[in-house]
Amino acid sequence: MEPETTNAADARRQLEQRRTQAQAEQDNLALLAEVRAVLSEVNPDLKWRTPEPAVESGSLCKKPFDRVDGAGTAILTSGGAFGAISDADWPRAWAAVKAVAAKRGYGDENVLKDEPGGHQVSVYDKDGSELSVGTGVNTTATVYGACYLEDPSADGPSTTGAGAGWREAGARGVWSCPDTGSRLGRMRELDGW
Repeated sequence: MEPETTNAADARRQLEQRRTQAQAEQDNLALLAEVRAVLSEVNPDLKWRTPEPAVESGSLCKKPFDRVDGAGTAILTSGGAFGAISDADWPRAWAAVKAVAAKRGYGDENVLKDEPGGHQVSVYDKDGSELSVGTGVNTTATVYGACYLEDPSADGPSTTGAGAGWREAGARGVWSCPDTGSRLGRMRELDGW
């Protein structure tokens, strides 16, 4: 049992060196807004499905952070756009996206698909967040967030009757209990869902 405790403590110390989850979400939503803008400059006919980028979902972290209370990750989306970036315009579009992402610490490019009519490329930041941009029939930009600690000052006690100790984690709508680290599934047990 001792090595597991040490690993969780080491993992927590690593996460404490990072920005908070709220800060990461704010930064990555701003990044996605900039990505949308540069893609729209390349193809002004793109029609974004949502007025602005948003947090799509959240979840617990993978190893080695899976046992750290208050740690989570989020998926953020640009909202997706109807319309594609043409093959002729793709190099210019991707260069513009990389320039915007580099200003926010993203690099380490990984090309998943680069063929006529379809492109999917990712870049990563130092914490492991991935910005993935693709185009084919339509165009997408998504950030798969790294693991971060929740900002304890961002979430107060629940006022929605979820039960003692439970709180709602902001825009993600994920419920968590700081005492146990348990998330939505445990709340379902308590509320009889």
